[in-house]
Amino acid sequence: MEGGLPCLHFCGDFVVRRNWKLNERILEEHELVYFPIGTGTVYRCEDQIYTLNEPCWIVTRAGTRHSYVFRVRCTGVKIKFIH
Repeated sequence: MEGGLPCLHFCGDFVVRRNWKLNERILEEHELVYFPIGTGTVYRCEDQIYTLNEPCWIVTRAGTRHSYVFRVRCTGVKIKFIH
């Protein structure tokens, strides 16, 4: 955010396959992810593990190590993200 408002680098939505993994990563920007239903997805942030069993927003701060294992319980679930 050099001298102004924050900017979006990447946003969209995607449909994930059951047990698809987003390997551990560290982003330079914050990330906001919306799960419209509980999917059973496992979200790891640093050394904490969370199972997403109900609709939720995930906010990951810039510079934070995190990963996902999408355990989608039904097909066609769109996950929305911004970073």
